[in-house]
Amino acid sequence: MKVPERIVVVGNSTAGITVANKLRTRIAKDDGEVILIAGGNRHYFNDASVFLPVNYLQSSYLSAPVKSLLKKSIVHVNENIKSIDVENSGILTEEGHLIRYTYLVIAMDCVPNLDAIPGFKEEVRSVNDVQSATSLREDIQNLKQGSIVIGNAPNFMGNQLLISDLAILLSKYFKENKLDSKIKIQLFFPEQKIHGNVDLFNVIEKYLTGHNIEVIGGFSLASLNVKNRELVSSEGKTIKYDLPVVMPPETLHKSIQTSNFPKTDSGHIDIDESTLSVKNNEQVYVIGGSLGLPGSQNLASALDQAEFVSARIANKISGYREPEPFKMKIELQPLTDNKLAMTALLDGDSLMVGKASETDFLLRLYAHSSYFGREIRGFV
Repeated sequence: MKVPERIVVVGNSTAGITVANKLRTRIAKDDGEVILIAGGNRHYFNDASVFLPVNYLQSSYLSAPVKSLLKKSIVHVNENIKSIDVENSGILTEEGHLIRYTYLVIAMDCVPNLDAIPGFKEEVRSVNDVQSATSLREDIQNLKQGSIVIGNAPNFMGNQLLISDLAILLSKYFKENKLDSKIKIQLFFPEQKIHGNVDLFNVIEKYLTGHNIEVIGGFSLASLNVKNRELVSSEGKTIKYDLPVVMPPETLHKSIQTSNFPKTDSGHIDIDESTLSVKNNEQVYVIGGSLGLPGSQNLASALDQAEFVSARIANKISGYREPEPFKMKIELQPLTDNKLAMTALLDGDSLMVGKASETDFLLRLYAHSSYFGREIRGFV
């Protein structure tokens, strides 16, 4: 009698839930069991959180029970990860359970590291998740004059264009409420490029300045002077604020940092970029935020990685069609107006930018419908 393989997915991120569902679809039950290990009963569609502070969406639309998103034969272990036991091919949970694997997919999003910047935890608001964006809504409504400063902290690994989306939405919001002459919007980036691309920075800067938003490139936030209400860069430059909205610095999950997998000089797991498997270990794959790369946990990128890894593992177990070597691409849908968005595709060093359209804006605004309906469930 054949013993089923055990595929363990760690993390209930977009990449994690999607790869688990696709694995379950592509591998017969007799050939393998699929286990998802992640603490928490709900999954959040954080990509749409930027619309919450200006009341374009309600937060109730952007979350769902994890169990409702997983195919019924997937086992969900609702426990937090303590460590990855490479030698024994197992995952140790904080509750003390050791769950062994034949194949492992590490798919945890990056973790906010609010203590990395002095004053950050006490002062800063954010829109990197649904809860933070919901809290920001009241601050926006109460702001009647002054300066709102929006930016990315160094080592923010998520969608680096969320801040430009928020700035454009707020520009329209303040104008409609006749506050545009009283409230100044400033936007800063740690570098003069977005997701490593200077051309994309230049495109976005054009749209921002067209909305009277001041863009400050090369401002690497180091601390907040709470007394003087200033953001302070690593070079000693300052920006005055009344309301600071900054995407937080992030770090890899502690279990990744302490694992015995081979690491790069930057502390990330060393992987084969064409297979997304750990160097010299084709039983273990790394996707989503666990890669530690800007853009790797963005929606389209995470779905691409889940598609590839599920096909590769299914090929090894059940003879599913072997995929072509993986190539990382980053797809974004930045807003250019309060009713317009465009598609930007970063493929290596090349940038392809589509024409801004209302259709793309609506697809972005209502993306949660297809996300919870089809994408994360592994149907596309």
